[in-house]
Amino acid sequence: MRPPLIDYLVNVQRDRQKQWGIIQKQTGADRLSIGGALAANVHGRGLKFRPFIDNVESFVLIDSAGTVRKCDPQENSELFPLGVKIQPD
Repeated sequence: MRPPLIDYLVNVQRDRQKQWGIIQKQTGADRLSIGGALAANVHGRGLKFRPFIDNVESFVLIDSAGTVRKCDPQENSELFPLGVKIQPD
């Protein structure tokens, strides 16, 4: 049995030219949320694949004051790299 997200993606995109998908199974677990995977900076099993977060185009951040902010390279661009990628120099 596939996780519900995979079933949804397959069914909703059935006849579309460009489709969304998941490049690899993350951490060997079947029941992860996309937000949880982003927050945890998960890596999958395949060493040839980059981390999950390298495929993120945007996300919605709710800060400690409850303010909802869309983050992408153009909107709230100062926050986007903080949520997406933390790498040592």
